[in-house]
Amino acid sequence: MRQTGRSWNRPGAVLLAAMLLTGAATGQGSCPDLVARYGFDEAAGASFADSSGNGLDGQWLGGPVLGGPGVSAATGASVELDGVDDRGTVTDAPPLTNLRSDLSVCAWVRPDVLGGRRRVFGNDGSWTFGLDGTGLVFTTRTVKDYVTAGNLQADVWAHVAAVFDANFDVMSYVDGQPIGFVAGGAPANPPVQDWFVGTYAGTIEWLDGELDDLQVYEGSLSAAQILYMVQNPGSTAPCAQKTYCTGKLNSQACTPAIVASGAPSASNAGPFDVSAFDLINNKSGMFFYGLSGRLNLAFQGGVLCVLPPLKRTMVQGTGGNPPPADCSGTLAIDFNQWMQKGHGANLLPVGTQAWGQFWYLDPLDPFGVGLSNAIEFTVGP
Repeated sequence: MRQTGRSWNRPGAVLLAAMLLTGAATGQGSCPDLVARYGFDEAAGASFADSSGNGLDGQWLGGPVLGGPGVSAATGASVELDGVDDRGTVTDAPPLTNLRSDLSVCAWVRPDVLGGRRRVFGNDGSWTFGLDGTGLVFTTRTVKDYVTAGNLQADVWAHVAAVFDANFDVMSYVDGQPIGFVAGGAPANPPVQDWFVGTYAGTIEWLDGELDDLQVYEGSLSAAQILYMVQNPGSTAPCAQKTYCTGKLNSQACTPAIVASGAPSASNAGPFDVSAFDLINNKSGMFFYGLSGRLNLAFQGGVLCVLPPLKRTMVQGTGGNPPPADCSGTLAIDFNQWMQKGHGANLLPVGTQAWGQFWYLDPLDPFGVGLSNAIEFTVGP
């Protein structure tokens, strides 16, 4: 973090810097990072999209039936696999590549046929997750099968999940309820080229049934986070807040960064302060946000981190030192106040997930603008 030529006497600057440098948590609970998410909402075609922002799109083989009803209106459509040769492939790439422990995988599944092993997602060289009879199995290839008994039923939607933690143990869940814990002792091996949906390595253990909203996380989801996703189909794992994406290097060789304090709330009078610093001084800027998810798109020389449609907040000044230009500027918004006072039309319901980023003017930049990294948060009561 570049600090040359700025004043650190502005209110809150030392605290904000300390929070960044120490990595102090500003949210509540663990916030695993979404690595891949497949809604299977495509009505036609040979591909399926990853909405995590990591670009891990896949291809269908075998001719699965697309565009069927999902588990709920909130999850969109589903895909139906025939249990014979229908499968999806995803070419291995980061961040999947290094995901060998401390990970979580979950999906909605409606099996037409139970019995034997039927895989949901995985890699022949590393790890795979799926059904085992009416229970679940998580396999670290050539290392261990983590098998748990369950009560899955044919022709009934169920949310299935496995958490492979940092100690190499697995906790399995059906419909948000833990069904078994199996201890382990080693990480998964490195992956080979392709990840598969609905089969084990594209040759055996075929899934026969519908599949919806498959999600993979780096980090161990809690029981409460998994239950939340069951109770709110179409959601990702909630956490109070976390930062993600990459800020744009500005004309003064600084990379703006977001920090936050407090908790997002639809009713609490306390603040949820979202701030960015290392901005160009004495310029205009604003915070914008969206409710549709993450994005990782080249934009005005930086990265647009928020999936449209976007909503803008008020324009404000960055302040900071008198001219010439340096990195002493800051922007801040109390998002709770934005929602609750004077902007009641913007009040977001409890449980709403939002993604936001700061934009500001940078006249010496080739594009004339700067961008911070982004923040993801869930509105609490």
